[in-house]
Amino acid sequence: MSSPSTPMTPPSDKTSAPPRPPKIPPPPSNDPPPYTPYNDPRATLLPQPAGPSPAAVRPGGRPNVVRPTGYRRITSYLTKKNCIICAAIVGVLFISAIAFNYWLSLEEVEKPKIVPLQFDSRNLARFHIPDQRISYDELTDSIILSKFLPVQRQLKSEKLILNEYDVGFLSAVQDIEGDNYEDCMRFTDHVVCCETGVSSRHHKTDCWQRREEDIVRVHAAFYDFVKEWQSLENEQTAIFLYNPQRHAVLHFEPNKIYQIDENRLPEGAISIGFHFPMNTVDELEELVRSENEFKICQYLLEDNEKYVLKDDNCKGTNFEVEYELNQVRFCSNPLYEAVVQYGHYRNEDQLSWRLRVAYESSDYIYEAHDRIHSPVDQLAMDCNDQAIDLYVLGGQQLIEFAVKLPDETNAHFKKRRLRSLRNRNETNFHFIDRKLQLQQKYPPPYFSDEKIIMLGDLRANASIF
Repeated sequence: MSSPSTPMTPPSDKTSAPPRPPKIPPPPSNDPPPYTPYNDPRATLLPQPAGPSPAAVRPGGRPNVVRPTGYRRITSYLTKKNCIICAAIVGVLFISAIAFNYWLSLEEVEKPKIVPLQFDSRNLARFHIPDQRISYDELTDSIILSKFLPVQRQLKSEKLILNEYDVGFLSAVQDIEGDNYEDCMRFTDHVVCCETGVSSRHHKTDCWQRREEDIVRVHAAFYDFVKEWQSLENEQTAIFLYNPQRHAVLHFEPNKIYQIDENRLPEGAISIGFHFPMNTVDELEELVRSENEFKICQYLLEDNEKYVLKDDNCKGTNFEVEYELNQVRFCSNPLYEAVVQYGHYRNEDQLSWRLRVAYESSDYIYEAHDRIHSPVDQLAMDCNDQAIDLYVLGGQQLIEFAVKLPDETNAHFKKRRLRSLRNRNETNFHFIDRKLQLQQKYPPPYFSDEKIIMLGDLRANASIF
């Protein structure tokens, strides 16, 4: 029998929830507890509420800086310190720009003006032997070409008298006897020089000069000779010598070598060539390359022993060096200095030359340049008051370039010209006195009466200058 059912009532809000079961601790773990710095105030002691935590600050790092937004972010750098630094930098740059522009203006002012020179060219005559060396003899006004054949022991040469260039070259062959010479060259009709090899047992240079009565032989041991010729006055003859240590001058008359003291040259100066400015052995000038410029150093013959520098400071020419044209000739006199560079540019079969002339009485640089077809680098130079003549070997022709010099007729130019004439005549006086002394010491036929009379007339006529 079933009992009557009791109606069920919903639970009221006042009814309490059943108690929660106690928390069961987690099982023990074998992992070490997390590291907590000892006595660090930043260490968390209380549990933090859930949610994003602020970024931890690294030890020794800078604290977070709240930067302003917008244009205030830029103006925040405009502090007094930053403005002073910026003004100093701008001032230094401004001063540097002014100094650089001033230096450029000075360079433009100091750089001389270049004036072109007019010149004429013509083919003089056809030569027959290729690869010859060229020499100009001013005393006979002739061109000498020569080539040494070591196997045949022969020196072949060709001569052209410039006033009779229509006749053409005259050929000659000379047998070279004696030592095993490696190279020879004919400078004039009367002067021939030969040299042995550097590795030979007796390295030397021998020269022969034919005179009216006999042949004079001069000798220089352990030297080679420079393949350039200059005709001198007062019956003087000299050539330039060189070896790896020094340069020297060989005087034919006393058969003596005069050393050139180059120890006082400017640091870094490289010797290019030599020239007698007064056409006598008493004075000597050397062309040197100093950085990118040619300079001229002056020497004097001291006590007939050696050439010494006249001044420690070599004279600048304002001629820039063109390194691709590695062959150089120069001449100098009391009126002007002239330098010609010539050679072949890379991968070209044409001979290029560039002549520059500077006068003592002018601030200009006069220049002429040209090129011709030629397989060799051979050029001779003749310097006069009115023109400079260049003689170049073409393919098979001798070509003359007559460069016209400017007419420098101001007072300074005339004074220097008169001074140079006086200096030359003073040199002639010393030479005449020396000849008279030798005539008294050595009777004829060493010094004929006819030569003494000629020298006496020269002394009498020289008084007009």
